[in-house]
Amino acid sequence: MGTAQAQDKAPKAVYETSCAGCHASGVLDAPKFGDAAAWGARAKVGMPALVKSAAAGTAKGMPPRGGRTDLNDAQLRAVIEYMVAGGAAPATARAPAPAPAPVAAPAPAAAAAPPPPPVSVAANAAPAPASGAEVNAFNRLLKPLGRVNRPAVESGIHDPTNDMTLQLQPPSVAFTGLPRSMAGNHIDWVK
Repeated sequence: MGTAQAQDKAPKAVYETSCAGCHASGVLDAPKFGDAAAWGARAKVGMPALVKSAAAGTAKGMPPRGGRTDLNDAQLRAVIEYMVAGGAAPATARAPAPAPAPVAAPAPAAAAAPPPPPVSVAANAAPAPASGAEVNAFNRLLKPLGRVNRPAVESGIHDPTNDMTLQLQPPSVAFTGLPRSMAGNHIDWVK
């Protein structure tokens, strides 16, 4: 696949993995994908202002950069242009990607060392989308399954200074401070 095709698909991939959850349905007044009327009012302030707003997040619930902290401003702008255009090529012409810096001739003393391999343009392409856990890190309800049923004291939901929170501990933690009794059948029922 050519680099031009990869660059054209990068905003689409970011939209589908990170933005479609809210912008496809218009949750919390998020402008819908390709809705010219909804995006028109926001576009009046200009694309730089839209990028700045998306980078900072909104008071209505959009996290900074849509939860994708790995996106730079150029990638964020490309995704916004993709959403405003409804998936079509954006109306504004994009600036061509900067050419890689020319490799300087090696010094005579370093002539024995092999030159570094040329950097491909594909390596400079947008980074792969983050996993779902990173995208939804701002929302405690969308955490990975390994972190869903953490003990109440560690969950961040309950106040650890409240005595009632300590009653929600797993038995293996709650009974560790008690003295061991020699009475009974010595079966560890807590395991």
